[in-house]
Amino acid sequence: MTTTPKIGLIADDFTGAMDSGAQFSYSHLGVHFRFAGSPAGEVEIINTASREIPTSEAVARVRAACQALAGRRLFKKIDSTLRGHIGAEVEAVLAASPYQKAVICPAAPLQGRTVRGGVLTINGTPLEKTGFKDDPLYPAKTSRLADLVGKPAAHLSIELVRGPLAGLTAVITASPLPLLTADAESPDDLFTLARAILAAQALPCGAFGLARAYLQALEVEPVTHSFFQPEGAVLVLVGSANQVAREQVDQLESMPDSLVLRLGPLPTPGTIQQIFDLLPLNKRILALCAAQDKTTRTPEWLRFGQTVSETGLAVLAKFKPQTVLVVGGETVAHFCQQARVESIQVLGEVAPGIPYGSLRGGLLDQRLLITKAGGFGGPETLTNILYPMEKK
Repeated sequence: MTTTPKIGLIADDFTGAMDSGAQFSYSHLGVHFRFAGSPAGEVEIINTASREIPTSEAVARVRAACQALAGRRLFKKIDSTLRGHIGAEVEAVLAASPYQKAVICPAAPLQGRTVRGGVLTINGTPLEKTGFKDDPLYPAKTSRLADLVGKPAAHLSIELVRGPLAGLTAVITASPLPLLTADAESPDDLFTLARAILAAQALPCGAFGLARAYLQALEVEPVTHSFFQPEGAVLVLVGSANQVAREQVDQLESMPDSLVLRLGPLPTPGTIQQIFDLLPLNKRILALCAAQDKTTRTPEWLRFGQTVSETGLAVLAKFKPQTVLVVGGETVAHFCQQARVESIQVLGEVAPGIPYGSLRGGLLDQRLLITKAGGFGGPETLTNILYPMEKK
């Protein structure tokens, strides 16, 4: 095994920071998602929260993150459906770090997200034909990486990725363009790509699929652990308006000892008392979500993540969970801010691509947090996490 330098992971949203950071927990390295203070751990995560802000501000935040993580080996986390300022943020890392080339691959094959011929598909369906076509802020209009990245980029074909490692490395090194996109359909493809990225001293840019492959390519001593299964009371906060998230809540609602409450876009003075009145003491799962049954782009619904996170914190007075499961990146960011969380020790995953960690500081010190992107998983995902013994 080789000696691994310290690693810095830069993400543009909270759930992405967690799910990719969790991949590094499959090693002896400590993984920390810190909201304040200087990076000091072996793997440090910075969330620039830049997906939904103007490009110029996003670039400034990424450069600041690079400065904070100076001297570390960097990994640029990008959304697996390429939402956000992909090309601009990757270029910002290149400008603020020693890296000269960046390889971009959003594939996560074990979760059905693959790239072939420069086209991103989810479970075999082109991105623009999935539920992401209705994303409130980044409605998918294309599945082509070249268009989604938004900057000139060379492309590494599946044939090249599956060819000799030396040849792939040479193409990355010799590329006249600093940005390269890549095909990948399997974990083996990502592992080969990660090895070539290391050999070419390029910047890895991907989702949790590439993050796991990159850890393996670093040859850090692996640690095997089973998926975490939450026990005791769980508070579920769903701020995402994604159709997938709504389907997951619908299935959760039919499970025993769970209570699903659907909220309007803005809380009323009696909302919390109404929840208390409806909450029997024997309910193990309390889920708060939106009453809307379709994606709505009104200002009130666009800030629903704040509404549900603030409501969730208010019900802690009666419902005392051991674990909080939050769906939606903006929602979990607001929740942790309002709960005065200082940092998260990222511990692993409850399922592939669904991370968890221990909260440090604030109102929920030492409690566990599970995070999930709104569009991630199938209709049964929340149920499988919260009722693992019920799986067929």
